[in-house]
Amino acid sequence: MGARRFVIATNILDESELSHEAMIVEYKAQQSSERGFAFLKDPLFFADSIYLKSPERIKALAMIMRLCLLVYTLGQRQIRAALSAAKSTVKNQLDKATDRPTLRQST
Repeated sequence: MGARRFVIATNILDESELSHEAMIVEYKAQQSSERGFAFLKDPLFFADSIYLKSPERIKALAMIMRLCLLVYTLGQRQIRAALSAAKSTVKNQLDKATDRPTLRQST
């Protein structure tokens, strides 16, 4: 496959403040955040079965969901760092060795 090209736009016009390379790094780093929000949208999280009427309760639930995502991400990072330091692996749900496990449990 040949070289790929894509457009990344920003409102930071001063290249000394944000270089092209730094912009691409930041763009690619968004993927981990997007995976996190996919976790929040997962049916196992049951967010689609919750009905709230007041804006305050919606904001509170959003904050709790972000805190859950933070705990999930930090736990996963700690496990992966410990496995890396020990040069070890664990078995995943398919019974295969991995050094990058997730905290998600499938049903």
